[in-house]
Amino acid sequence: MELSTQLIRKLESVDPAMRDILLAFADEVEEKTKIITVGRNDFNELKAVVKRIADAQERTEQKIGSLTSAQEKTERRLEALTSAQEKTERRLETIAIAQEKMEGRLEALTISQQRLAEAQERTERSLNDLIKDHKSVKKQLGGLSMDVGYGIEDRMIPHLPAFVKKEFGVALTRVDRRNVIYPTGKYDEVNLYGEGSRDGQDVFVIGEAKAQPGKKDFDAFSKKLDRLQDVLRGAIESFMVEYQYTPAVEAYADARYPQIRRFRTFEITSYQAASPKTP
Repeated sequence: MELSTQLIRKLESVDPAMRDILLAFADEVEEKTKIITVGRNDFNELKAVVKRIADAQERTEQKIGSLTSAQEKTERRLEALTSAQEKTERRLETIAIAQEKMEGRLEALTISQQRLAEAQERTERSLNDLIKDHKSVKKQLGGLSMDVGYGIEDRMIPHLPAFVKKEFGVALTRVDRRNVIYPTGKYDEVNLYGEGSRDGQDVFVIGEAKAQPGKKDFDAFSKKLDRLQDVLRGAIESFMVEYQYTPAVEAYADARYPQIRRFRTFEITSYQAASPKTP
């Protein structure tokens, strides 16, 4: 241990025995001080090491905390994914059941459509048969109607001269059933056709025979008269003859076609028939 100059001068004035004791004490103190100094440095180093270890431990704990938090989040996500997967599986199961039901319905619908197609095919065959029957009946009725109409005409023609003279004041010179041909090549069949004169004027008497005429028959006859007016040079007198008129048809004809006179067969046959010409 190094002693200051002042301490040395003071020791020189001390009793040698006491001085030796003081020097020995100073050496002891110096030795103890070295030990303490060395221990304090080691302690400081230890503190620094401990602090580094503590800091490292704190960082480790923080990392562990972060990892724990991340793990908890991951676990929650996994749990959510697991729950979502379970829901998806349940939905897929529901969809599978619904699809199975739909397939069953589609199968039933397919069977129903096949049955419907078969029924429709049978219906179409029945309709075709019915149409054929209808055409046949219509043709037969048409033929019957023509036969009836021609029958009326055949009965009326011999009585026309006297009938027309009385009802229209026309002296007939020709009575016929005639096809009037137009410049276009088309023609109209006139059931009861008569040519004659009245007061020096040429007159054509046009008649239509029907068993029981309807409203459309009057419409068609009126249009025929309009066409004939364009080709026949002279006045036209018209009439409809039949067995029976319905009240509705009579009212319709009176309102729409007053120029077309209406007669029943017995009214015409009541006139004296013309004598047949001898060859």
